[in-house]
Amino acid sequence: QQRRANEGSARVEASRDFRKLLAEHPVVQQTLEEGETSAEVISKLSKSAVSQDQRWRKVGPSDRERMITQVLKERWKQSAAEAAKAAVAFRAMLKESLLNPSSADFSAMGTPDFGEARKVLREDPRWKAVANPAERRRLYSEAAAEVTRREQTKRKQVAEAEEDLAAKRQRSRRDEAEKNFRDLLANTLKAPLELTWAQAQFLLGDAALRSCGLDQVSQEMLFDELCADDGARRLAAFEEGLACLPTSSLETEKEFEQAKV
Repeated sequence: QQRRANEGSARVEASRDFRKLLAEHPVVQQTLEEGETSAEVISKLSKSAVSQDQRWRKVGPSDRERMITQVLKERWKQSAAEAAKAAVAFRAMLKESLLNPSSADFSAMGTPDFGEARKVLREDPRWKAVANPAERRRLYSEAAAEVTRREQTKRKQVAEAEEDLAAKRQRSRRDEAEKNFRDLLANTLKAPLELTWAQAQFLLGDAALRSCGLDQVSQEMLFDELCADDGARRLAAFEEGLACLPTSSLETEKEFEQAKV
């Protein structure tokens, strides 16, 4: 048991020393920076002077792979977090400057291309924080496309709102014109059903017809509606009159003219 305990303590100490080697040795740091997989890192370090270090040799291959994989995962995680933070700052920089729709420069220039953006922003720490040029270009392209889409949507909404307002105003003007023309017809033509449209036009006068704001087709349509209303009123009055007549006056053998008396 004592022997197993000593072996366990030695293994813990060897693992601690190996992690210290990974954290301190410059060759290890460079290899970890360049390596993409634990197998690749182990292969490179095994061929370097690091493999002669006692801290390397005291750890078995499986433990080396496990600890190097763990270190790589931690580095990748940290690198991803730093990259995400840099990307957020990069986008914020763009929105504050070149891709700010409320700025005078944006209104005058629109969305600048990547080359113009690089000339203006390359000294900003947030630009430099994104070290990969391809990643900078990708982030800029995405942000520029987003701003362009938003501006296009905004302009479309403004145009649609203006068109809708113009249409409402036009409908309102037409409704008012139709109402005024109906009043003109009612006040001028006392018995429209007895008139033709040509006769009605003569009575209304050219000046009134030209200034009413309606075309001739619309004018005649409203005249026809007035005639239909007049006919409906006359028919209703006639039916009411018939209903008031005594039954004896409506015998079938009597002439229609007699029934009217």
